[in-house]
Amino acid sequence: MKYSDYYRLDNAALHLLKDCDLHELPIDAIRIANMIGIYVLPYNLSYNILNKLDLIEESKISNGLTGFIEYPIILYNEKMNEGDKRVVIGHEIGHIILEHVYDHKSATNLRWLTTDAMEYGANLFCEQLIAPTCVLSKMGVSTESKIINICDVNQKGAYFVLNENEKRMRIPKKSTQIEKDILKMFEEYINRNKE
Repeated sequence: MKYSDYYRLDNAALHLLKDCDLHELPIDAIRIANMIGIYVLPYNLSYNILNKLDLIEESKISNGLTGFIEYPIILYNEKMNEGDKRVVIGHEIGHIILEHVYDHKSATNLRWLTTDAMEYGANLFCEQLIAPTCVLSKMGVSTESKIINICDVNQKGAYFVLNENEKRMRIPKKSTQIEKDILKMFEEYINRNKE
């Protein structure tokens, strides 16, 4: 992936964090979704929606799905723990913000296909939304277990955060204005929780 792709995805997620005026970790992904007009429902309350979108079978093998009827909607497996749920919902928000979902008519025609690049993009977006690198770096957080504890994410999510942050560190860059804004917003939290 090109650096410009990282930059675009990071900025989109950080701008959303800023717009939602959140100041502490862990990030409440459902709250963010609701603040920007995305409905979030567990599968056990979504049978009619899953049926309308022809996603009943898909819901049996996926922990989270994104659809669009008259509005964007995220459906998730209610049996997940909070860390898994945070990652899945953050990832699905990424699909919506990055315009990987579309109206019901075109979705039906395309049969809900996503590409590996779309999935990776949604993962990168989620990473910065629920575990912003600039905040974790400022706090001195650099292990999987600390990311799991501080961000309340699953192990797979924490591994992804570490791996992608390592890739970013290979490319020297100055802090962007949005990173500076996020650090200012999280300043009190960072000072209370610095390593």
